[in-house]
Amino acid sequence: MKNSDIKIKKYGRTVLISIDRPASLNAFTPSTVDALNKAIDEFENDNELWTAVLTGVGEKSFCVGADLKWMASNPDAKREDWNTHKGIWKKMTEKPIIAAVNGYCLGGGFEIALCCDLIIATTNAIFGLPELKNAGSFPGDGGPFRLPRQIPQRIAMDMLLTDKRLSSKEALRLGLINQIVKSDDLLNKALEKAEQINNAPPIAVRLTRNLVYSSLDLPLNESEEISFSSWNLYNNAEKKLHQSEDWKSGEGPKAFLEKRDANWTGK
Repeated sequence: MKNSDIKIKKYGRTVLISIDRPASLNAFTPSTVDALNKAIDEFENDNELWTAVLTGVGEKSFCVGADLKWMASNPDAKREDWNTHKGIWKKMTEKPIIAAVNGYCLGGGFEIALCCDLIIATTNAIFGLPELKNAGSFPGDGGPFRLPRQIPQRIAMDMLLTDKRLSSKEALRLGLINQIVKSDDLLNKALEKAEQINNAPPIAVRLTRNLVYSSLDLPLNESEEISFSSWNLYNNAEKKLHQSEDWKSGEGPKAFLEKRDANWTGK
């Protein structure tokens, strides 16, 4: 992807997608969003890629959301110009994405991280949603929906209404992130985590993710009053799993019995 705010580098089955606007703390403009959407689509459609790591260039910022300087210079720009409704913010991918967060992770940048399956952050990471204070607007890319599902509601409301920000230590305590690492170790740790996921059969991984996200708003227990519960999701998932070549080949049990790494095809 040449002449773009988004840089792409592949590591085996994993793609590293980097927002490359460090002079603007990796804030995005409409062209940045378009490039990010394209990168996510390419990842989604490439059968050779099983996981992605999403990060921001430099140690100061993962992403601080929309570029307010650009917005001030383009007052007639409409929400449709940003195309955030077409990308990662709204459209969950089928494949795992890990956010590697360095420094500021604010506004729309934080909302990107909230879309990811895992978050690994540096010691200097800061998380927040300052839209009310800084832009006179509510977080428009899923923050009010996703944040209360990932941390306690009262703390989420404090962040949404008062610009309360979380350090990486606080975020880890609340379960918002998975791990804190040094800046120099961030990408290596994220890529290592991606490789751990890649060691599992990719179709089963994707079905597992779908079961989690699809069941969040469904009741857990079945009863005469409830016609559809989380357990109903298993039927479709099991059918898809058993149609895959990785399942039919019996590679998992064979590898276990032969005491070797499994050779998954992703088919």
